[in-house]
Amino acid sequence: MKDHFEKLATTVQTHSLTPDRIWNMDETGFQITGRLQKVLARRGSRNVHKIQAGDSQQHVTLVPTISAGGTYIPPMFIFKGVRVIPTLLQGALAGSVMAFTETGYMRENVFRQYVEHFARSIPSVRPVLLMMDGHASHIDGDSVKFCHANGIILFALPPNTTHILQPAEIPFRKLKSEFDKACDHYRQINNGAQVTKETFAQVLSKAYLETYIPSAIIKAFAKTGTWPVNPEAISTDRLAPSLRTQQSAPTPAPAPAHKNNVRTRQSEIYQLRKELQALKEENARLKHPGTTSLATILRYPFQSKDINTQPKKKRRTFPFARILTEDEAIAAAKKLEEEKEQKMEDQRRRKEERAQKNIDKKAGKAQKTFDKMTKGQVKRGRKRKLVLDEEKENNN
Repeated sequence: MKDHFEKLATTVQTHSLTPDRIWNMDETGFQITGRLQKVLARRGSRNVHKIQAGDSQQHVTLVPTISAGGTYIPPMFIFKGVRVIPTLLQGALAGSVMAFTETGYMRENVFRQYVEHFARSIPSVRPVLLMMDGHASHIDGDSVKFCHANGIILFALPPNTTHILQPAEIPFRKLKSEFDKACDHYRQINNGAQVTKETFAQVLSKAYLETYIPSAIIKAFAKTGTWPVNPEAISTDRLAPSLRTQQSAPTPAPAPAHKNNVRTRQSEIYQLRKELQALKEENARLKHPGTTSLATILRYPFQSKDINTQPKKKRRTFPFARILTEDEAIAAAKKLEEEKEQKMEDQRRRKEERAQKNIDKKAGKAQKTFDKMTKGQVKRGRKRKLVLDEEKENNN
């Protein structure tokens, strides 16, 4: 966290950035039909009816972008699919753009479309700072080069802190609540009709305008300590690690089996050793509680990790805050692209080798079958010739 604010302050001072040149983008998903709102009825009413929201599981990813000056640009919508449907943006905010992926989430090629949309939508003053999470879908060589050429400083936030440091994420709760209200209103004025893929952008735009107002945007940047740059805005309580509030009771070790279930001296020694080991582990936890108080440790004891845990997945984010448009980062992104291309080339080569191996295998089987058939035909021909020769001799 300290490294993040130091790099942020240095970047702001080096480029003399003003609030209207500090931007943040984030992503959030929506279920197209929205969620049901509460129903108001007279106390004691037994029959309270409301049309249920559709059970569609389709989702859309929204990419809002806001600035510390209290402004925003038209959002990007990411729909699930591969075929472009121009009518999906009917009723959306002017200047909104859309993209399509097989999953409905951000991908490298869609991020390239986004940075081009961002460059077109913001004022012409450069440079500008664009803050975002450091997920792999935002790390693309072409996108980084485009931003570097167009005066856009890409600032990747440290992992596992976006819920604290992302200004655009703070209004998400209100945005989704307003969207649910807008969906409810849409059903009421359209005789119970559900929000569909074609009307989603129209309904969401109303919620977007209600949520991203200048005062709320400015407060979001202040709350995250982004503008003005203020590390003290993040309290230490928000950085404390999560605690386990539920712990399964440990399974007692089975006592050695003895005749007539009599506890012998050996079984007592075994039990005492287990208890001694447990006390040593508890003592180690109390000596090194980390950032958690002793009272909390005693109230919510840690659960020992299983030795046979699965290997961790490869990190898909940067371990620290990083400016992606620096020369070093550009070289790293280029190297990443080369490794990715090499990996794809290796996969293609292995696929071709497997295909060629299968072809050779099938050709070998076919050749064996042909040789066998040919050999059989030769044998039958020789046998037929012997029969004809015998018949000819008999006739003579």
